[in-house]
Amino acid sequence: MEKMDVRQVHEWRWRSFEKLLGFTCQSKNPKEVLEWGPGRSTFVILNHALQANILSIEHHAKWYRLAVRQFEKSERVELVHREIGVKGGVSVGYANYPLWRAMKAGSPVAKYDLVFVDGRHRFDCLVAAFYLVKDDGVVMLHDTWREIYMPAVELFPHVKVFDNVRTAVMSKSPLTFLDRFEQGEVPGADLDDKW
Repeated sequence: MEKMDVRQVHEWRWRSFEKLLGFTCQSKNPKEVLEWGPGRSTFVILNHALQANILSIEHHAKWYRLAVRQFEKSERVELVHREIGVKGGVSVGYANYPLWRAMKAGSPVAKYDLVFVDGRHRFDCLVAAFYLVKDDGVVMLHDTWREIYMPAVELFPHVKVFDNVRTAVMSKSPLTFLDRFEQGEVPGADLDDKW
């Protein structure tokens, strides 16, 4: 493999999860998706989970406005802007907003087939995701190399970490669907291919 220049490394870091996320969407066919951090992941989900409705939460006003412009024509994406810091007694901040929303609606908390965590406060988002994902659902964390996330990752009884794409996949159920991805049997899922 040829050596990547700085620009290519930066691009790979931002997009390294795409094949694994696309494969997961095709394998699990999620209907309800939650993501913290809209962007490339939103495009991947829209293109590989054709029946998915996505709730996407963004903390930064500038990136939220950009995401609104990118996804304003998609009826399957709901974008929500939530600040990271909240005032005391207010429980509708960035990480816990989906929990608050589900509880306020009186719906069962575990409602998502897929949760993708690629924004801020990932530890807090993972804890919320544990309660929000269905028993047979999947949680994915991009940028798994940070040790501070591991206690939240370990909440899940089933975890597979793909260091080469900086992504962990977690579930309350066995992750056997990933066996084909790991073995490279899926077209376009070559783990050595960073692009």
